[in-house]
Amino acid sequence: MADTNSELRPLPDNPSLLEEARSNPGGWVYEIDFEYGDDEAVPPEAIRGAWEVSKLGTLTGMYRSNDRHRAIVECDRTLAAYVHAAAKSNPGKWICEIGPRGEHLFPKIPDEMIRGWWLIGGDGNITRYFRPNADYKSE
Repeated sequence: MADTNSELRPLPDNPSLLEEARSNPGGWVYEIDFEYGDDEAVPPEAIRGAWEVSKLGTLTGMYRSNDRHRAIVECDRTLAAYVHAAAKSNPGKWICEIGPRGEHLFPKIPDEMIRGWWLIGGDGNITRYFRPNADYKSE
C-alpha cells in the first residue's frame, strides 16, 4: 500500500535543515513548527512532517506530512489551579493540560488524558498559546 502522506517537494532553502540532513545520512529530518530547547521533548503535534535524507546526507525531496500535527492557537480560558502552580516553576517551558477525568492521576498522566500544552512565559505566567493534542475536541 502506498504511503498517502508522502510526496515529492521542491527542496527547502533552509540552512539548518540542510545541516541537520548532513548529520543524519540515511535517516529523516523533522520539520518542527516551534523552537524547542535541547532539553525539551518535542510533542508529535509540533512536527509538521519529515524530509527523507539520502545515504550521502542530502535531502531527497521526499516529504512525509504528519497527520497528527496541530498548530499552536491563541485562546483564553480558565485553567485548573495545577496549571498555574506548575507554571511558576517552569518559565519558558510547556505545561500539559489534563482533562478533568485525569487530574487525579497526576503525575502519571496517560497520553489520552492530555488535552494539550500551554506555553509558559519567561516570567512564569501562562501565555495565551496552546497546542492541542491530535485528539483534542474543543468544549
